[in-house]
Amino acid sequence: MPFKPSDFVSEKIVQNANEMAGEKMAKKLIFPVFYIAEWVFFLYVLLFILIFNLFNYVNFLLVDMPWEERVPLTSSTTKSLLIILVIGLICFIYIRYLAGHRVYRKVKAAIWGVVFSINSLSCIFLFIISMNFEFDLYKGEQIILLVAACISIVLTIQVIMKYESERKVVS
Repeated sequence: MPFKPSDFVSEKIVQNANEMAGEKMAKKLIFPVFYIAEWVFFLYVLLFILIFNLFNYVNFLLVDMPWEERVPLTSSTTKSLLIILVIGLICFIYIRYLAGHRVYRKVKAAIWGVVFSINSLSCIFLFIISMNFEFDLYKGEQIILLVAACISIVLTIQVIMKYESERKVVS
């Protein structure tokens, strides 16, 4: 319901009030969509990390004879590296510009930190096993594990720094 000018209120004030009412309505519509979109993004990243680790563990546990074939994540190493690098870059940008209330940002930072630290530990674990126990990984898969571990470590460090900066703002 737009405001109308009267004898006591000028046209400019009414125009500003109508614009502010429109901005409030837009914020009420955009913010819930933004929060839902970021949780959907989180679930997609979490699903990708789970599938990535599941493929690696399945290859580790089930492929033990020379005639058995490995289950690749994609058709080539470069595609896998590109996917991992793009997801890492998107997560880096997202974490750098976390939005929301202070407590909400801290909770998101803690959740992202746990996810990335678990992923980095699992990638490092499989990489070390592949180097020590003659685990039959292709060199491309070892590179993928190493890159995924490095990206997860960088994102974990970024999340920790973001969490600490949020904590210092509160104090």
